[in-house]
Amino acid sequence: ALGNGRDKRADGPGARLDCDDGFANTAPSGTFSASSIGINDLRGNVAEWTSSCQAGGAGTCERRAVLGTSWQDGPQVSLTTQRMHAAERGYDDVGFRLVRDP
Repeated sequence: ALGNGRDKRADGPGARLDCDDGFANTAPSGTFSASSIGINDLRGNVAEWTSSCQAGGAGTCERRAVLGTSWQDGPQVSLTTQRMHAAERGYDDVGFRLVRDP
């Protein structure tokens, strides 16, 4: 009920949540209940890029920090666990949040 995660519908290896959110991959925005302060989709769908960087040679950013959970994350991943991902490639489970001021 809180968000889109790696559940019983997920394909492939890895731990799964003991539920079925109704989606094999990402879910449409706003599908799940908003948080107590009215923010949708804080859990699941895609983890979020942060500005934290692991520097490489000559001032480049080799790896960027990712926080939160995505549709590929099961029970072993915490919302507050920082993970480092290669900065030069794209991922179907990592993105960024757009905020609209009403």
